[in-house]
Amino acid sequence: MIFLGLIKANDPTSLIDPVDFRTVDELYEYLLKALDSHNFSLSVPVTKELLEDGLKMEKPLIINFAGSTVSFMLGEKEVIYSNTSRFVNTGLELSDAFTKL
Repeated sequence: MIFLGLIKANDPTSLIDPVDFRTVDELYEYLLKALDSHNFSLSVPVTKELLEDGLKMEKPLIINFAGSTVSFMLGEKEVIYSNTSRFVNTGLELSDAFTKL
């Protein structure tokens, strides 16, 4: 299982509004929709291959947003559990949450 959530720069061990995915394909489709709906462009494009390779490193992957105090953190369940101290649920949709923080 793969988790995706937000982290704040001043509190990177709290995962905000985590969402879980069974496959890299599900995660990839979600990221495309979330990033496209807010017209984000990344310096390194997100590809399925990049996600697959990154998840194999057994460290959390961080997607930073220029000028923002929040980032996406994603990784396999065990990796996220070992790199976070708590999950915080705000009640917002994740794709909307990072624009409101």
